[in-house]
Amino acid sequence: MVKLNIPRIYGHFVIESIRFAPAFKGNTFVAAITTFAGKMHINFIFSEPSISYETADFLANNVISGITEVCQREDVYFLELPK
Repeated sequence: MVKLNIPRIYGHFVIESIRFAPAFKGNTFVAAITTFAGKMHINFIFSEPSISYETADFLANNVISGITEVCQREDVYFLELPK
């Protein structure tokens, strides 16, 4: 993983978040994950009508459930990246 050291404040401007939108073709379900200002942003991208909204919703809920379950385990340790 690459961590960019991007300042949050540029003079009169404040960056709220950093996002990217990957382009894919075909049957696609992607989780685009970025971090900025100590927060994680997860964007779920899917191609309609290849994948229905209901299926994408089901997959996204399962991803979040899995992340939540792992974060609640006592035998999992998280390393904080240097600032």
